[in-house]
Amino acid sequence: MKKAESLEGHVIVCGYGKIGEKVCEVLDEAKKEYIVIDQNPTIAKLLREMKINVVEGDATHSRVLKMARIEKAKGLVTTFGSDTNNVFVILTARELNPDLLIASRAVLEEVVSKMHRAGAGIVVLPEVVGGMELGKEMVRRKLKIGSLKV
Repeated sequence: MKKAESLEGHVIVCGYGKIGEKVCEVLDEAKKEYIVIDQNPTIAKLLREMKINVVEGDATHSRVLKMARIEKAKGLVTTFGSDTNNVFVILTARELNPDLLIASRAVLEEVVSKMHRAGAGIVVLPEVVGGMELGKEMVRRKLKIGSLKV
């Protein structure tokens, strides 16, 4: 992985919880350069030990996004469990880099349109996607439940 100071055309991943970790796994598999922003010092230390580029700080702050070289980034993913934080990051990121592809996690369905208006090109509700996948698996396996065939 390139040093953070020389990153260009990379993806910024805001938050290294369960969703952020999976995003990073996909980026690793695709051999895409990325940098993680996380304000938890323990997580930041772990990521450094794993040789993953990381900025320790709050992604809602312009200064922190600039440390992740947002002006040179191609994409940003915000994964926080707070719609307010995600919208704030989207607005700030869009202001700092108008050409950025922004993907965001949403918690509440009613916020999806606001995230798009704020500048997110991709918005995902993990609970909705998870429920759909569970239902698809039940149908795919053609389980018999009572007298109904699912």
